[in-house]
Amino acid sequence: MSGIDINHPTIQKAIQDAVQRALSQIQLSPSSEAREPETKSFLRQKTPSLAPHAPSPISTDFSSSRDIRDRTRFQEKFADNKSEVDFEAWKMEMKIMIDDHPLEFNSTEKQIRAYFKCTTGRAQKLLLSRMSGSESFKDASEVVQALDEEFFDYNKETRAREGNYNLRMQNSETYRCFRMKFRELAMEGGMSRAYWFNDLCNKITPALRRDIKGEKF
Repeated sequence: MSGIDINHPTIQKAIQDAVQRALSQIQLSPSSEAREPETKSFLRQKTPSLAPHAPSPISTDFSSSRDIRDRTRFQEKFADNKSEVDFEAWKMEMKIMIDDHPLEFNSTEKQIRAYFKCTTGRAQKLLLSRMSGSESFKDASEVVQALDEEFFDYNKETRAREGNYNLRMQNSETYRCFRMKFRELAMEGGMSRAYWFNDLCNKITPALRRDIKGEKF
């Protein structure tokens, strides 16, 4: 097989035509430099940013916020010694409520208002007369003192001791009911718990004494 003669006029013309077409394609196509901005813009649109996100600003304004856990359930309202709310127990509940919620009652004014809010009737009228003016309460201790002067039963302990001394279990009375009555009088009378059991045994039948042997109070 004979070799191809590249110097043949026909072959030369074909080569020149191919070169011209290639050159014309290069001229019609945008340069790589011209395409680079377009390429970068496309990549920026399609490629997720790897830059770290700036942290969201944290508000430091806590003036309107309030911790739900610190919201207070106010105690039952005390009116007078005729109401079902026991005065001494009410005072203790008020003290515990204020001590347990220091953020809620962080000023003497708020503590005084708490006592006022938890009273009604005669007791509230007494406090109302000293909620403002020259004789207004200076702190919560003055509120308690004013209520004590009006409602503290100085004879309560004496009456309870007398009632406990005369207490005897009746034949128709259950031990459970008698025991509750005994405990109430013993607590109100301020009796030492060390003597409760022996005192109780002296007030019930001999048969029951054997049944409750070793009972604890």
